[in-house]
Amino acid sequence: MLEFESMEKKIKKAKKVSGKELAWYIFGGIFAAAGIVFMVFGIIGYSLNVLPSDNWVKISENAAFVSWSKMGWLPWGLILFGFGALVIVLTMVYNAKKADREAEKENRRKQRQAALAELDAEEEQQPEQVVINKEDTTK
Repeated sequence: MLEFESMEKKIKKAKKVSGKELAWYIFGGIFAAAGIVFMVFGIIGYSLNVLPSDNWVKISENAAFVSWSKMGWLPWGLILFGFGALVIVLTMVYNAKKADREAEKENRRKQRQAALAELDAEEEQQPEQVVINKEDTTK
């Protein structure tokens, strides 16, 4: 039972996510979700079997994107999704390196403490050396 409780504490400690990290994940997720929505609109617009004058997706695409960027819903969806995925991946990499540095720092600290404890134990085990002054023995 004791092992289970300690594992539970380790899991809770490992799941901590900072506010900055969470904000970057949300930021990337919003862009990725917008990209998916744009791609779905692009696919719907290409797949609707209606007259071009009745295709509301194509009309909105021409009004919103084509006039200034020469790209439609699908390419902009891919760009936004790619940007969101890039933000999320960079956030993961940064925070993984940060966690590795902290773990390595903690391991070095534990090793130093163990080495100091070992030295203290050796000093306690050695008997004190009594130095006899030669001048005292000749008298």
